[in-house]
Amino acid sequence: MRLMTTTANVFGFSLALALLAASAARPQVGPVEPSPSPPCTERQPGDVVSAWSLPAVAGQSGHDANEARSHPLVLDKPNKIALVTRDSARFPVVPGGAEQPRQYMYAGIIGFHVPRDGTYRVVTDEGMRIDVVVGGRLVDSTAFGRGPHCSGKFVDFPLHMGDATLQLAGAPYETVTVLILPRP
Repeated sequence: MRLMTTTANVFGFSLALALLAASAARPQVGPVEPSPSPPCTERQPGDVVSAWSLPAVAGQSGHDANEARSHPLVLDKPNKIALVTRDSARFPVVPGGAEQPRQYMYAGIIGFHVPRDGTYRVVTDEGMRIDVVVGGRLVDSTAFGRGPHCSGKFVDFPLHMGDATLQLAGAPYETVTVLILPRP
């Protein structure tokens, strides 16, 4: 009786293994399709999309506000900015928002000149923290969203004629493309 039970157990186990192996060897039925991406519903104005497609101007972040003024951004054109490590950046004002994860280790401090009063859109190809500093204070943003073609980010700021500093915090890569242009 004991021998029959052991033989039955071995037979049952062998049968289960054979069925498992046979099911793993079967080809997948139907084509593999990627999961659909969420639809991009944000649309940038035509002037932003047109400017974003221009060749980028090379730029360099400063480690502090003094260095930032020596490498100003070019308005109305994309600027491909070489960033610095966040640990080496001395922001004029502590960046706003939540603390960025440690792996987002790059930052930028870049000066620019505002030619006239108005709302200016700052667009980046990465979703990092974007702040504008004027007179030693963070400027409150008026709008934000996803950048052209639903990549990156944009933030609108009301600015007065004069000098300003762009602060970028929490970039995952050593370079970022930045575009600043006035809104109508």
